[in-house]
Amino acid sequence: MASPPPVTPIVARLELVNGVLGLHDKAEPFDYACSKARAEAIDAILLAALEERGWSLFDDHVVDRVTVEHDGDTRARILIDGEPVTPWWADRVVKTEHDITWHFEREP
Repeated sequence: MASPPPVTPIVARLELVNGVLGLHDKAEPFDYACSKARAEAIDAILLAALEERGWSLFDDHVVDRVTVEHDGDTRARILIDGEPVTPWWADRVVKTEHDITWHFEREP
């Protein structure tokens, strides 16, 4: 399958507030940014799967044959006629002592 465009990682700096290291007031904006980037990545993966078959999102048969399967809030893949046509894509979060980084990656 053709690869969709890479997903730009989202990075937030952790802060120490009252002895607690975390995102604090940046948590909601960070979560929103990750959710938005995930949705855009899934859209790109879907469009790549359709283009590979010479289909358009607006072809009549697409609505009946193509679905996005989600496994919780952090994993997704594309199905055509109920069969997977892409691997799972999943959130990856890496936390260091200074920041937290989110990205969406293709699972092996």
